[in-house]
Amino acid sequence: MQSAQFFPSAPKKWILCGGGANNPTLVRLIKQGLKANVCVASEMKWDVDLLEAQGIAFLAVRSLF
Repeated sequence: MQSAQFFPSAPKKWILCGGGANNPTLVRLIKQGLKANVCVASEMKWDVDLLEAQGIAFLAVRSLF
């Protein structure tokens, strides 16, 4: 949630993915903390775990350079 301070403007929607998106308590706390439009990737018919894996792969490749 603290990452929002680094954006040039507030996001219109936050989309949660990865293992934490399957945790209802965590999702509820994030929604409360952000006070913004928040949804889980699966609500948009996206594969929650695939997005997490792709994100980690992207970061791994970026760390090589």
